[in-house]
Amino acid sequence: MTRPRRHAALTPFALALVLCLGLALGLPGPARAGRARDDRLGPAQYAAVTEARELMEQGDPAGAAQRLLPVADEARPPLVVLDHLAWAQERAGAHDAALVTYRRAAGLYPNDPGTARNLGILLFNRQRFAEAAPALERAYGLQPEEGREPTLLAMAGSAQARMHRFPQALGLLDRAETTEPAAPVSWTAMSAYCCLRLDRTDAALARCRACARRHPRDPAAWSLLGRVLARHGDPLAAASALETARALRPDGRAAPDEYRELAALYALGHAHAEAARCLAAADEPGTTLRRAELLRLNGRNREALEALDRFDRERAANTATGPTVTPEDVLRAALLRGRILRDLGRTGEAVDGLLASARPPAADPGRTVQRLRGALLLLAGELRWGEGDWTGAARIFDDLAAVPGYADTGASLAEGMRAMVREAALAPAPLSPSSLTAAP
Repeated sequence: MTRPRRHAALTPFALALVLCLGLALGLPGPARAGRARDDRLGPAQYAAVTEARELMEQGDPAGAAQRLLPVADEARPPLVVLDHLAWAQERAGAHDAALVTYRRAAGLYPNDPGTARNLGILLFNRQRFAEAAPALERAYGLQPEEGREPTLLAMAGSAQARMHRFPQALGLLDRAETTEPAAPVSWTAMSAYCCLRLDRTDAALARCRACARRHPRDPAAWSLLGRVLARHGDPLAAASALETARALRPDGRAAPDEYRELAALYALGHAHAEAARCLAAADEPGTTLRRAELLRLNGRNREALEALDRFDRERAANTATGPTVTPEDVLRAALLRGRILRDLGRTGEAVDGLLASARPPAADPGRTVQRLRGALLLLAGELRWGEGDWTGAARIFDDLAAVPGYADTGASLAEGMRAMVREAALAPAPLSPSSLTAAP
């Protein structure tokens, strides 16, 4: 009789893992018909299987399993009965019972490739990887050469990798990719992961490059290559690969977290303008301050000031609903603004802003806040010093000495400023031109 198609019910774990790996393989169910086997059905068995299939079509797998149990309870029931029983049990959610049935079928019919296949996949879905790996490999070997499924080898390799048996996993994945010329990206992703776990970064990179050549229009292939390039220590090449993946998407866009990843890679490669562009594309409030920092590093001070103004507006807008900006972020923004204004020659404005932001906080600040307060006062004092206002600089350095961690630095600088004031007071007044020409 014709067997029903293999069902596609996945456990939550198996769904996530199979989707991650891209294993386009059917799940356990009655095997394909047409193979010669010892499964002649008697009248009672035929009626039970027929009624069970009708119950399955009506959406009652539990009833189908109950209908098949009596005819399956024999010393050697036909394989078609066991196939349908395990299928119904799996669809009904009785996974342990289905596993028992498949084990029994595999024991009675050890050379049947469909049974071995279904047992291996069910073991994989039940996270019994130590049993699944050899079962899947054996199922592949039992299949006729013209109908072998390399995905079984890939699943076996995945099972080995889940047990941290990375050399064995690589061997199975290599066999799968050799057998399947159009091996999916997910197989390469798993083999690259195994290579990285074995500290074979060059091997992982070679596999990913080959995958990108094999799937030049697949964003997943370029994303995989980009991330392995980042692990290889080539951030700009990694960013280029990720940009290619983004461009291959129908909308040509990336998610905010992907733009942040791109920005981090560009920043590592000192491509600060590109990093700022990616953060602007992410269009998230939390990225504005970092974008301002990158713009300053690229020498685009006026754009950096505009980004800081936006940061201040975002901070003010978030005040009513609960601040998302930390006190540390506020001080970092003030320090960055002070440095930009200094670079633009707006020293007085820079000092005023630095001193206003460095006021002692009402609550007990943490070490990072105190460190940033010290940096603000130190920069303000240096700017006053550079203007020749040594008395003003001394007052600022006195405030710096009161900040934890800056006592010695602040006191030393303040004393130095006062010494300069004293030396200036003791120095003789410069001679005027008239005094040089006056008669004796």
